[in-house]
Amino acid sequence: MLFMPTQVRPVSPEVRAGLVLSWSDVRKTGATRQGRPEYEIKRKLWFRGFEVPAGFVFDVHSLPRLLRAWQPRNPAWWGPAALHDWALESGLISIKEANQLYRCAMEDLGVRWLHRTVAFTGVEFARYCFPDRITCIDPDNAPLVEAASGREMVFKEDMPGIRKAVFMAAKAAARGYLATKGVPLP
Repeated sequence: MLFMPTQVRPVSPEVRAGLVLSWSDVRKTGATRQGRPEYEIKRKLWFRGFEVPAGFVFDVHSLPRLLRAWQPRNPAWWGPAALHDWALESGLISIKEANQLYRCAMEDLGVRWLHRTVAFTGVEFARYCFPDRITCIDPDNAPLVEAASGREMVFKEDMPGIRKAVFMAAKAAARGYLATKGVPLP
């Protein structure tokens, strides 16, 4: 593919040491998460004060099926995805902050603008559509789901044109999905 990343270009040796993975640093677990293979990290990752412990299991990029062709197959690019998944599952920061951290990590790793934008848009869209599924939170704990997802932005209906239409579609999708899980919505 024309825009497929072929090499990493980290901004500093610290970023290279903290985020760049190799095949010897990951192990395929054999399990899948929502149709994507899971990998276990064999060494600690770090970025801007956040540390992902060795043994953490993640699913590379959580992109919709249509965009999965954009996923790099080289583990050198997987560090930001592992950092993002760990930030969500640890509960230390909100999903919005985890998405921003993901974007910053991709930028510092040297991911090209187009690939970075597609990946960031995918996680932002998922934040509005499937907050309980992404954060691995018990869907019956509605206050925690709402706090982690920043869902109030979905229901803010005074946004301009196309952005409003996208969020209204996400609102409808989230409402249907979360209703099947028994999560009360405003």
